[in-house]
Amino acid sequence: MPNGRPPKPSLRPIKTPGDRQILHPMNLSPLTIEMESGIHRIINELNAEKGFCDTADIQEFLKNEFSLEMSRRGIARRLHSLGYRWGRSRTIGGMSIAARKARTIIYIKELSLAIAEENSGGAVICFTDESYVNVRHKPQCTWFSDATPTGNEVGGPSGRGEREIILHAISRHGLFGGDYPANFKAKDLSQKFPSSQHFFVGGSILEDYHTNMDGSLFINWLRNRFIPSFDALFPGEKCILILDNASYHSAKGEGFIPLGGTKTQLIESLTKLNVSSITVNRQGLRKTFNKTSWGGRASPNSPSAKELLDGLRLVVADHPETQRSEIENLFFQRGWQIIWTPPYTPETQPIEKVWAYTKNYIASLFTPNRTPSILVIQTILAFYGDLSTGHEGVTAVLLCQKLIFHTFKWCDYFINLHMHDGGNLSTLATHLQNNPLEEEVPVEIDDQIANARVEEEKENFDIFDFDNANDDI
Repeated sequence: MPNGRPPKPSLRPIKTPGDRQILHPMNLSPLTIEMESGIHRIINELNAEKGFCDTADIQEFLKNEFSLEMSRRGIARRLHSLGYRWGRSRTIGGMSIAARKARTIIYIKELSLAIAEENSGGAVICFTDESYVNVRHKPQCTWFSDATPTGNEVGGPSGRGEREIILHAISRHGLFGGDYPANFKAKDLSQKFPSSQHFFVGGSILEDYHTNMDGSLFINWLRNRFIPSFDALFPGEKCILILDNASYHSAKGEGFIPLGGTKTQLIESLTKLNVSSITVNRQGLRKTFNKTSWGGRASPNSPSAKELLDGLRLVVADHPETQRSEIENLFFQRGWQIIWTPPYTPETQPIEKVWAYTKNYIASLFTPNRTPSILVIQTILAFYGDLSTGHEGVTAVLLCQKLIFHTFKWCDYFINLHMHDGGNLSTLATHLQNNPLEEEVPVEIDDQIANARVEEEKENFDIFDFDNANDDI
């Protein structure tokens, strides 16, 4: 007892052999099946209801439902063990999980039949999309030391620089055509050329790259690049094009008739179809209105806007071409087919990985003095190979077939998980050929997905993962 004073009592508990920190995340007991099930449920509910579920939400749920108090660190550890990870969310609109799965099932049914048709020698499945790359596109990682004052702070030019838009197409046979002369590397698409390649620098880098595209540019690309290249490579064969739901892919032509609008707009639509009278049901009786009576207020002698719309629907049913987009009409005239990928599911589009492959190579060639013209040259090298570095380019066997196989394998996994245990694209095609009625889309599902075609696949996004399906599958 120094200085005659008793020692201060220790604030730390006296430990005995075998003691441990009971509340430490490493020492928490495993969750019960009921708790794990509840966590799965609350995450799905909150993600669907308010767009996110954080650790505090789960902490409150466990406390209220099971009287279990757990630290946030402990919860995070348990979530990782259950296969969850914390990451950036993506708002994907009003389409429910059930509707997205239904839409994917429809896509896979169509794809399975297309593969069977291609294997029989009657068609070629093609994949196309658009992307972009900036002048200052470069690798995002570097070696650095935390022991230095600067750490991972790097120099180099700031900003992104000019933007180059990239369009191309692939099949299991490789790219659709090779590089073409420099005078074709412009936004203008008025001349036909047998290559799907179209690279041009333009558009604001402050906007989403989809604004650099529009329906007119895309349809001109189809007419003057894609179709000539397909006809040159596969003369007389049928094209089955896999395409995503970007709005400009579904641009409406001059003959498109909207099913809606004001009374004046409905009259204009009926006039375009050369309709002189409509017959409607009014109070259980059939009543015919001539064109001269359409413009007045709804009365015994004039139809209402709803009656005009009902009449328009009946007429349009006999003219399906008025409800197709411009590209759908173009393909219909050639006896070709379009298969729309499900929204926000890039696993179904192998050309997405072509973009990653080519843009990674473009990033590796970055120098601070790169100009737009140099960027175009480097993009060509990324697609067609670079002898100076040994870069292979987008070849049929080494890349295209591999990426398409990867996509089909993901579809097989989805079939096995959501449609038929042990099934795959081949067995599904055989089943649909033997049961053609199952190929049809139920009305209730069609209604759910009717408005689901929205712009998708931006520069950065989280892939919608069905039930945590592994992207490597």
